[in-house]
Amino acid sequence: MRILDSGKVLLGTSTDTTAKLVVKGAAGSGDDGINVISGSTTTGSKAAIFFSTSTTGSFSTGSAIKAERLSPDGSDLQFYTCTALGSAPVQRLRIASNGAATFTSTVQAAGFRIDQLSALP
Repeated sequence: MRILDSGKVLLGTSTDTTAKLVVKGAAGSGDDGINVISGSTTTGSKAAIFFSTSTTGSFSTGSAIKAERLSPDGSDLQFYTCTALGSAPVQRLRIASNGAATFTSTVQAAGFRIDQLSALP
C-alpha cells in the first residue's frame, strides 16, 4: 500500500495514479477488487457504496449501490439516486437474486431499449 502526498491511495501498485483510490490485482489473479462487507448476517442487512456529489459526504446529495441480504442464501443489488439536493434517495433499479430486474422510475427515458439476447424459457 502506498499513500501519496496528494492523498491518493494505491493498493497493489506504486505507479498507477489515475484516481484517488487505485486497487490493482496481480495479472491473471481472477476476482481482485474491493470487497464491501456489512458485518451482519441478519436478513435485511445491507452493504453499500455511496457516491456523494458534495463536500459533506451526505447520502442525500448523491447515489448509492447496495446489496441487501434477503435470505441466508440470496441478496438483491439495488441502485439509488437523489432527485434534488437534500431529497431522500430513491431506489431506481433492483436486480433480484434470480436475475429479474425491476425499474422503479415513473418517467420513461427517451431512447430506452431492452434487447432480448436469447430466447426466454
